[in-house]
Amino acid sequence: MSEYASLVEKKREEVRNLLQDKLNKGQISIEEYSEFLERSEHLGKTLTELLFAGKTLFENSVIKDLSELFRFSVKPLSYEECFLEMKRLIEGELGSKNTYIQRTAKSLVESASQTLNLGDPPIYMLYEGIEPYYLHKRMVENVKLIEKMMSSPSPSELRELVNKLRKLQMDEEDINRLLLMIHAWAIVKKIFTWVNANIVYISDSPDDWYKPALHTLIVGGGDCDDRTILLCSLLRSIGFKTYVGFLPGHVFPGVILTKLRKVEVGKLPPEDRQKLKESGITEDYIIVTNEEVKVPLERIEPVTVKIGDLDITLDLFNLALMDDEDLENTWKKISSLQLDYIEKLNKLEHSVNAANLETAQKHINREELEKLKADLRTLQEAEEAIRSFVNNKNAKAYYLD
Repeated sequence: MSEYASLVEKKREEVRNLLQDKLNKGQISIEEYSEFLERSEHLGKTLTELLFAGKTLFENSVIKDLSELFRFSVKPLSYEECFLEMKRLIEGELGSKNTYIQRTAKSLVESASQTLNLGDPPIYMLYEGIEPYYLHKRMVENVKLIEKMMSSPSPSELRELVNKLRKLQMDEEDINRLLLMIHAWAIVKKIFTWVNANIVYISDSPDDWYKPALHTLIVGGGDCDDRTILLCSLLRSIGFKTYVGFLPGHVFPGVILTKLRKVEVGKLPPEDRQKLKESGITEDYIIVTNEEVKVPLERIEPVTVKIGDLDITLDLFNLALMDDEDLENTWKKISSLQLDYIEKLNKLEHSVNAANLETAQKHINREELEKLKADLRTLQEAEEAIRSFVNNKNAKAYYLD
């Protein structure tokens, strides 16, 4: 171990001397010298930390040999080849099967669970489905409450929800699966947020290497490939279905979650409506079950829109919960409002420019002008958030399950 650390320090000293020599000969500027020296020192420090962390992992039988942390693989050319190599790393001994990766994921699960006052979640049950149940439209607020808690659950609201569903005489098993559905979204958000906060994005060259999840976790940084491998490894280690999405020059992780699916009885084919009617289910009911949904784990800046009849917060998880129709309608409404605001701005700017600077009307127009500009910026940010989400959702995806 000490010889490896000494070798790293020897190389750092050689680089220092080389850079100093080039600076003295005028071959590089002081700015270039400072930049290269900083990079070299950071790399040396990272390697040293990785070696000592690796020693601890080896002593605790997490890895079999220190060299495992440095067994990188060259990035292939095609999407399919890239996916297969990433899949190998995600499912490997330094990925989802690794005890250190598993412990990290479980600690984040425990943190999310404690916040909600819930126990250990049986993630494997998430994909088994909920038996369809029939809810009168007067009770539709319960469905809205469940959907709201997917993106922002709280312990008090969970208790309120359980009490309401029990009054509806819903089966306890289905209630538990609904809670699991809500719980799962909270866990994924926790892990996603933690990785974004603790794993620094470090850009590599186009012909870079794929690194194992354990390496990225210990180093605390990596590019989009490395972060994808790490996030998928963490999620798969506790039972989530995951996938890898590809865009030109970019790759990102994704997870398969479940959300509620609502179908109005009145919109079913006539023969289905008739069968339900014979069992006492009329067109005043909706059918509630669950469906799997792709969630591309790409960071999207949250945008809150309170303009006109829009009162909505758009972030990754809220957008993922929207049906395609709701997403399209929201996008159209935001685009339409933008056109209206641009027209209003043009008229108001013309009015302001034509007014006398000393008049009270001028002051009022300026206040209105700034408000319109601020609202327009919000609408543009909201449209960009939706566009980014849709691009990620429609990206080429390869599933690990």
